[in-house]
Amino acid sequence: KRDILMNEEWSNNSLIRKYGPQILKIRTHLLFDEKQEAYRYINDLIDSITNTAYSNSYDHTLLQSFKCILHIFRVFCNDCAGNDLKTAYKLAADLDNDILKAHTFRYAYFWNDCSLEKQLELLDTAYTIFLNNNIADHAIYCKNNANVTQFDTEKIYVREFDRLLEEAISNVPGLVGMSHIFNNTGVAYLVTGQPESSVEYFTKGVDYAHGQERTVQR
Repeated sequence: KRDILMNEEWSNNSLIRKYGPQILKIRTHLLFDEKQEAYRYINDLIDSITNTAYSNSYDHTLLQSFKCILHIFRVFCNDCAGNDLKTAYKLAADLDNDILKAHTFRYAYFWNDCSLEKQLELLDTAYTIFLNNNIADHAIYCKNNANVTQFDTEKIYVREFDRLLEEAISNVPGLVGMSHIFNNTGVAYLVTGQPESSVEYFTKGVDYAHGQERTVQR
């Protein structure tokens, strides 16, 4: 709601008033998988923020936080880390902001020289941070990314996919990526030799996604 996103305290800050709506617009493009459109906005906005003057430490923190999120958005657009993930983590670390760090940990599979064990550790850390800050949707995405790593191993624990689905339905019933959770659960059943159950989950995923492809998605 507008009164939450642009409340009186925030609306009095010119930087939030200038950049907040633009960042929300980019996020909307990403939610609809309009990556090319978002990519152009992201590049322009990073340049604009970089060249924005600030007069106090609060505004500097805001600008650096905005840049961190935009670099994370660009990782999603490119489906690779490039220099963006490293830059985003450095910004988050410099700001000593656990939530921003957690957003970079979500992309643990893009981290350089990151073993599967380390990826799972980062994803679990991010999951805990998001839960502790009442950001349940991103917590679900972290656990989903952890589950998906099983498809690169010889052992699939279907029950872990079922538990995640139950958690998503219970805690975040309107989750944007709910179809991904259903589809990944369907894949887990399929590769463990349970095709009838997999079809059931694929069908539910399609109902949520209105015809979205039945593929493993992060």
